[in-house]
This record gives sequence, structure tokens and C-alpha cells, in this order.
Amino acid sequence: MPARQGSWRFPASHGYAVALMQEKRIRRSSYGDARPARDFPMLARAYLEGRLMLDELITQRIRLDAINEAFSALREGKVIRSVITFG
Repeated sequence: MPARQGSWRFPASHGYAVALMQEKRIRRSSYGDARPARDFPMLARAYLEGRLMLDELITQRIRLDAINEAFSALREGKVIRSVITFG
């Protein structure tokens, strides 16, 4: 994927200017170093076989109409990961 060119403006009050003066870089990451075509089927298989414990990482399941309450709970530190359920 080709690199995107552009510019960003950061308020100096947030310390971004200091970070940039120290030659820090901001880079985006899509799936880290994963190779989706190879890794996602492997992860799905591990989950289905019970070797990847994802359900234990979910703090709560919420309906879409409760999304505002879910964000409030996240801000307040009451939950770590919420999953939206549809239907």
C-alpha cells in the first residue's frame, strides 16, 4: 500500500510540538504486522477450537441503543471492552 502524503496540525498545548522536535514519527498501523489472508483464518480456527480465549476479554455486551451508556462506563473505568450486539 503506498504511503499517504499530507499534513497534520497539532495544538502545541498537547505536547505534540515537543514530540515532533525530538524527531518522533506518527505512523498508522493496520493489524500490526499481521498478514490478514494468512493470520485471520488461523486466529478464527484457534478461537473455534478453544485455543484462543477471546470471550474472556469482553467485559460486557451491549445493544446499539445503549452505546452512550457504554462509552460512559468506559470513561469511568467500569469496563475495558464492550461488544455491540445487533438484534
